[in-house]
Amino acid sequence: MVAPGHYSLRSINLSRLLSIRCNRARIREQFAKPMVITSGYRCQDHCAKIGSTMTHTTGQAVDVSVSGGPAYELLGIALEEGFTGIGVKQKGAHKGRFLHLDDLEYKPGEHIRPTIWSY
Repeated sequence: MVAPGHYSLRSINLSRLLSIRCNRARIREQFAKPMVITSGYRCQDHCAKIGSTMTHTTGQAVDVSVSGGPAYELLGIALEEGFTGIGVKQKGAHKGRFLHLDDLEYKPGEHIRPTIWSY
């Protein structure tokens, strides 16, 4: 959770934020189950403190609490909807499992897209 005062709207690309919000809305409709977002936008200071990548600082990434069969289903929907970065954590306690979804664009030397990784 980001501490109060750590949000910087200047660092969010509004058109990209609206894009991921539209993608999430379509995923929610297709998934037809509650989606618990455990992490969305994070400020750069918070990402640095927890040793996280910066995908969340753009407003283009979400972590969704999901496991097992529903995670498999959500993964398929996310791929169909054009998400280009997918992180999978499906080990350990069910309450700690999630999928990271982002729609960053490919940038030579910066972002390799599409890509998938595990935690």
